[in-house]
Amino acid sequence: MLIRHLDPAADADLLPGLAAVLLEAVAGGASIGFMAGFSAQEALAWWQGRLAAAARGEMTILIAVVDYGVAGTVSLVLDTISGSVAARLYERCGWVKVGDIPAYALMPDGEMAPTTVYTKRLT
Repeated sequence: MLIRHLDPAADADLLPGLAAVLLEAVAGGASIGFMAGFSAQEALAWWQGRLAAAARGEMTILIAVVDYGVAGTVSLVLDTISGSVAARLYERCGWVKVGDIPAYALMPDGEMAPTTVYTKRLT
């Protein structure tokens, strides 16, 4: 597996794989602002917007690539569900908790969840 920065200009061919990862994540309960049952076309359009934002320098996107395509991704913008596996990962990696926002993140089942905002100087 190779983890690298997504290049918005060179990696447009990865959009279908990125959309598939998004669909799978939401189906598994991830809070990314989508409700259960959203379409592959919606996932593809969302990723097109993310690539455009990355091209403008508004975020950094990392991707995990394996022989069969995209295995995972993370966007550095940066908040996550409070108490989640991702939150624990950020903290283990040296990210500093700024604070929590109650009832901020919309879960796929329609429930609201708190989110935690982190910071880390990347040099």
